[in-house]
Amino acid sequence: MKKILFSFLVSTILIACQDNQTYTEHKSQNFSIKVRNDLSETDDLNDEAILQFKNEFQELYLIVLEETKTDVSLYFPEILEEEDAKKRVEHYAGILLKNYENSLTLENFSGYMPKVINGSNAIEITFNAIEPESKINVFYYVTFIETQNHFFQILTWTLFDKKKECLDSMEKMINSFKSKNQNMKLKKATKK
Repeated sequence: MKKILFSFLVSTILIACQDNQTYTEHKSQNFSIKVRNDLSETDDLNDEAILQFKNEFQELYLIVLEETKTDVSLYFPEILEEEDAKKRVEHYAGILLKNYENSLTLENFSGYMPKVINGSNAIEITFNAIEPESKINVFYYVTFIETQNHFFQILTWTLFDKKKECLDSMEKMINSFKSKNQNMKLKKATKK
């Protein structure tokens, strides 16, 4: 009887730990992304975000920031002068990473992880940091993406203690990103 009870408890725990979340696609003018259904759309995380979602009970957050290449070329022309697409998105990520380093002390920094997300070159980074005001340890999963006319930043974060439980969902949401301009090959950027 004890073996049956133990087997039942173990299988119940394993089923509970699986990512049984459902996702809904949210569309913007220039992209779409699938977001976990238990996250609610909000407007109080970042004033510049195109899309932003949160679940305060689960402590899971996502925002998408968008910059036109025209705007990027005004402040950082060297990014668009780079002909190698992988180096271009890496350079963009490096400039924005300095903003994180100026406001947070990064720990367990993953380094740049280049990848392609649905045809778009991307750089992913992960790290954790202690929030200066609250002293809470937060895990960040950030992705920088280049499309035909834009650069995007997708930020997801959760409490460091919830990293294992949320990481799969964070990856699924980020990897669902799709540009509306999928027909483009990112070999050389053009200034507009």
